[in-house]
Amino acid sequence: MKFLSKPWKSCSEDDEDFKKYKEKYELKKLNELKCGFDIKRSFGNDSFISRSLKSVKDDAVLTIINMMNPNIKKRWDILQVFKSDWMISTRLLIEEENKNKLNKSDDNEIAKILRML
Repeated sequence: MKFLSKPWKSCSEDDEDFKKYKEKYELKKLNELKCGFDIKRSFGNDSFISRSLKSVKDDAVLTIINMMNPNIKKRWDILQVFKSDWMISTRLLIEEENKNKLNKSDDNEIAKILRML
């Protein structure tokens, strides 16, 4: 995902990449881990997934791993993703940025009015 590519072609046992991921997911009991730091640590430095997740924020890692749960019944849907800490903090950052832009534009409008006087 980080590199704008799919980690596997299809979520089936026929796909070798998916099969390897599913084995690692179950072996490392990723569904039991509750924070991104623990998930990163469980992979160590031995896999492509570990290298991909290294620079991603911990709350994003937790969301991404839950979106990639091999068990379709436990895989997060879009509503769960939107309720995740990652999405909430992202929305707050966007709102803060928009607020800052509005405040700056208000300041610019005041400066324009003062120049006209």
